[in-house]
Amino acid sequence: MNKAVRPSRPQTRRQRVEEKEQAIIAAARAVFGKNGFDKAKIAEIAKRAGVAEGTVYLYFENKNALLLAVATEFYDRLTHDAAEGIKSLPDTKSRLAFLARHHVERVAAEWPMLSTAMMPFKASDEYRQTEGYQLNRTYVEVFDQVIRDGINRGDIRT
Repeated sequence: MNKAVRPSRPQTRRQRVEEKEQAIIAAARAVFGKNGFDKAKIAEIAKRAGVAEGTVYLYFENKNALLLAVATEFYDRLTHDAAEGIKSLPDTKSRLAFLARHHVERVAAEWPMLSTAMMPFKASDEYRQTEGYQLNRTYVEVFDQVIRDGINRGDIRT
C-alpha cells in the first residue's frame, strides 16, 4: 500500500493561523519593497501569499496595519539577531564592529520596504509616541548596552 506523502502542515488551528499571517507579511514585504506603499495592492499581496484578498483583511485592518506588521517583523528580527550576535564576542571593539556591519547589511537589504514603512512615522510631529519610534528604541537598546558595557570595562571614556 503506497500512500501519498502530504507536505507537513501545522497541527493546530493556531499554527495554521500563524503560518498564514507570516505568509501575508512576507508577501507584503515583497510588494511594499517593489512597489512602495501607495502603489502596493492588497490583491497582489494576497495572490503572493496564496490567500484570498478578503483573508488579508481578516488578519489586518488595512494597508497601514499591514505595513506596520512588516516593519515590526523586520525590527524584531533585526533586534534579536543583533542581541544574539554580540553575545559571544569578547570585547567592545568586536561588538561595535559586528553591530555596525549587521546594521548596514540588514538595512541596505531591506531599504525599499524600510523607507516605505518608517516614512509615515518620521513625518509625524508625535514621532516619540508612534509604534515606529518604539521599534527603533528597542533596537537601539542593544547598541546602548554595548556602550554601557564598554564604559564599565574602561574601553570607552564617559
